[in-house]
Amino acid sequence: MKIGIVGLGGVGGCVGARLARRHPPGGEHAVFFLCRGEHGRVTAREGITLVAPEGTFKAAAAGVAEAPVGWGELDLLIFSVKGYDLEGAADTARPACGEKTVILPLLNGVDIADRLKSCLGRGIFLDGTIYCSAFLEGPGVVRQVSPSVQVIFGPRDGVTAPFSDLPGLFEGTGIAVTLTERPREALWQKFLFISAAAGVTALRGMTLGEVVADPEASEMFRGLVMEAQAVARAQGVELPAGIVAETVAKLSAFPPQTKTSLQLDHERGRRTEIETFSGYLVRAGRDLGVPVVLHEKVYRALAGR
Repeated sequence: MKIGIVGLGGVGGCVGARLARRHPPGGEHAVFFLCRGEHGRVTAREGITLVAPEGTFKAAAAGVAEAPVGWGELDLLIFSVKGYDLEGAADTARPACGEKTVILPLLNGVDIADRLKSCLGRGIFLDGTIYCSAFLEGPGVVRQVSPSVQVIFGPRDGVTAPFSDLPGLFEGTGIAVTLTERPREALWQKFLFISAAAGVTALRGMTLGEVVADPEASEMFRGLVMEAQAVARAQGVELPAGIVAETVAKLSAFPPQTKTSLQLDHERGRRTEIETFSGYLVRAGRDLGVPVVLHEKVYRALAGR
């Protein structure tokens, strides 16, 4: 099987490095990296280095390039880019995508598979989500911060049999993989937390610990979660009972000084994923007739709209 990783930043680099170590060039499966700039040049020349909790290792891919020239159609394309880079990344990867190519998005957002389908026009699209904290430490080097990496994916129609061989690709990589009949639930369970956490921390300039300690900020977080849950329900996604309380409780599981990535990007004047989070919920809420007053407040403040 030919596997492509589109986007070799923190999360994509972590997944790509682990897959490439498990499936080195010349083996039964081949791993290819789509990666730009100096990071791509160093990775092509020296391999990618992953600094992980269990140790540091280096892995080489079967191919590293800014465009998939000469790769032919790949069997599996894993997208792991920022939401605002998705369409551009899809356009670059299109030559490697055929009618039978499985498309697996592992990035923030609940509408990513739909966006990719619109961009690529062909392929077999799955919903997927990942739990992993990692960042690009330097050209060719990725550092994994989280103690584990978990991937959950599946087809929206719930028919998992055609994809039963995919989890085996991850065996021995250190990535825990779950193929599920209900991937939308997994997407939304994560999205409830990250959309609310990103919004309240960036809007109020608070760490997660400060949000927990501040009654007004904590209540805003809960309200943001409830609004997202209402949008999910309007789309036919039923989340577990008690999901709001469970999501709020996650705040206390992080070190108190933790800042969200959107917050950090906002503070540094960088482009953010606000369109992927509150922007999406504002648009979906309007389409579905679901009030999302708090997310509208966040969106207006952070996106200027």
